[in-house]
Amino acid sequence: MENKISFCITCMNRLHHIQQTLPRNIEDNNLDDSVEFVLLDYNSSDGLERWIKEYMIEYIDCGTLSFYRTLIPTLYHRSHSRNVAFRLAKGNIVCNLDADNFLGNGFAAEMLNEFSINNNIFYTSDLTSTDAYGRIVLLKKDFIEIGGYNEDLEGYGHEDADLFHRLVKKGVKQKIFHDRDYYNAISHSKEERISNEVMYKKLHSVYLSYINPNRTEILFLFKDGFFEKGTITDNIVGIFPYESNPDHLENTSKIRLENYFEKGEWFELGKEALLKFNSGQVQFNLNDHNVSINSQDYYKVSDQSFMHSIILLLTMIQNEKKINRHHKPEHFSQS
Repeated sequence: MENKISFCITCMNRLHHIQQTLPRNIEDNNLDDSVEFVLLDYNSSDGLERWIKEYMIEYIDCGTLSFYRTLIPTLYHRSHSRNVAFRLAKGNIVCNLDADNFLGNGFAAEMLNEFSINNNIFYTSDLTSTDAYGRIVLLKKDFIEIGGYNEDLEGYGHEDADLFHRLVKKGVKQKIFHDRDYYNAISHSKEERISNEVMYKKLHSVYLSYINPNRTEILFLFKDGFFEKGTITDNIVGIFPYESNPDHLENTSKIRLENYFEKGEWFELGKEALLKFNSGQVQFNLNDHNVSINSQDYYKVSDQSFMHSIILLLTMIQNEKKINRHHKPEHFSQS
């Protein structure tokens, strides 16, 4: 049986990226029957389906591009969308390809050659690039046998590392592609990374309370009337000063959630917020930058870039905590 590689792309409202990357990736890696591009439209509302049918129909007709659309999801779920796309792939080799990534000329040919020599391998980047971190090439049978992406992990972060870990645990050898032409991607904001995900959509506001240089309390108010409050420990320099340097939040190697978040209800009363705790209730003005909660000073995060960094940080910490708590092999989507 000849090897065939399927590049699996999941997309929710990223048409502007697909327009730039998809034609270029096909042009640079079109090897007739040996290469397939699988594009899953994860209920986009930005005209992705219309553009594909107008400008990419020739690739669909010749079998190079397989296009699917689901109308079910209201929010983007990285693990679930990738599991669905990988299941739809016809190739015996599958590759996750983010919508903003350029494969580089000859990437498909190199991978096909590598897997013809050794089929007990999987390929990743050198993991130094955030944009290319999720690029993984592996046998579809290995992907299925380890349970695919872990759908318990929501939001941004660690779903890739978790998959790598389980492949290595299975005895599949990790290899690295080094050609820097394979690492190109469209630069985009943190907001674009998370704008279709649950935490971003439901968040109302965030408040921080500086405890000491290594500990910060975070209060999240959500639009559904619930709040969460917890303490982050950072063994580097603390979270409070990061508003001037939010990029530091992407390094979570020494940032930990001390405990599970305390949860409760809150109510919006005009300009006021009423928080209900087990020990009582607290009311404060939502427009105030500085507020007092149970005699503890908090400040409201107003910088949007910093807000996005905090969301990224929280989801990465929560996912890491889930991974450390247990590893389940049965996460492959059956939907």
